[in-house]
Amino acid sequence: MSVELLFLPLVPFVVFPPLAWLVAAHLAWSARRKPRLRGRRMVRAVVALWLLYGVYESLLWIWTRQQAAPVRVDLLVIAPLLGLATVSVWAMLWRADGRLR
Repeated sequence: MSVELLFLPLVPFVVFPPLAWLVAAHLAWSARRKPRLRGRRMVRAVVALWLLYGVYESLLWIWTRQQAAPVRVDLLVIAPLLGLATVSVWAMLWRADGRLR
């Protein structure tokens, strides 16, 4: 049950891969609006990760339609990496607003 909760946030992206590009666009747009943001390289890296994940997931979406019972072990690595990177960038963006001191 606890492992299923870890992958729950990725379910919409597995079902509809172009959503990953919306997350990348949202992060890039949010970072652009923050003039005092430090760590822009990290934001760019996470945006690039989401863009690459969108392409990768789109290709795998096509592949899973051809398989009888695909097993997605790759999500064991991808889910924690994307989750941790995204949460850290969201925290940076939140702090750039001046809400945390």
